[in-house]
Amino acid sequence: MTTPTAGGAGALGHDRKHRFINPADERLTFVRFCMPGGLDHVFGEIGRPRTPGARAPEPFGRPGHVEEIEQRTVFGRADGSHTPKN
Repeated sequence: MTTPTAGGAGALGHDRKHRFINPADERLTFVRFCMPGGLDHVFGEIGRPRTPGARAPEPFGRPGHVEEIEQRTVFGRADGSHTPKN
């Protein structure tokens, strides 16, 4: 994972070891969001590939079959029966 810049964001996949290091003299502030397991599969299917360090892709429309993707991945298994893909 690359180091986020001020005002930036980073994302970690499932079961990843990580740590926070503040190399600056000023106080580190961050917000942590925990999302349902498997959400990385949803974003992997509806997003656009990006190489670390590359510019963000141009804005794009919502895929027409996003509901099918959600049902097939984490959102269709909110009852706890979801088994993450390794």
